[in-house]
Amino acid sequence: MMTMDITEACIQKIQHCQRAFIWGDTSERSHLHSMNWNIICKSKHIGGPDLRNLKVMNKACLAKLGWTFKTKNSSLWASLMTSKYLSRRFVSGNLISKPCDSYRWKSIVEMHPKLYSLSFWEVGNDLTINIWEDA
Repeated sequence: MMTMDITEACIQKIQHCQRAFIWGDTSERSHLHSMNWNIICKSKHIGGPDLRNLKVMNKACLAKLGWTFKTKNSSLWASLMTSKYLSRRFVSGNLISKPCDSYRWKSIVEMHPKLYSLSFWEVGNDLTINIWEDA
């Protein structure tokens, strides 16, 4: 869940298991579901029991992975991903994936536009800013 985009079908199956556990359902007997699932996923300060929404959490984890890749590019896994996937495929600030790329890389590429639109540059010591290419 932390490093790959989970399909909608998989999320629905996991949520089905969560619901069955919360409501006490068994294969022989199903109980009445007394609360809407969207209310179950609300945080405590809004009035819900604070069960995490898997789809939102998956996107948050992917955004964190993309942010780590972008900001901590000296780490071993970021260096590996950079050498494997960014050698000739970084076109005008956009990450590109091919059909044969790993699922993890495709997940990072999918989250990149959203992450890029929500981030900004902080001018510091002029060592990491390129005025010709930075937005």
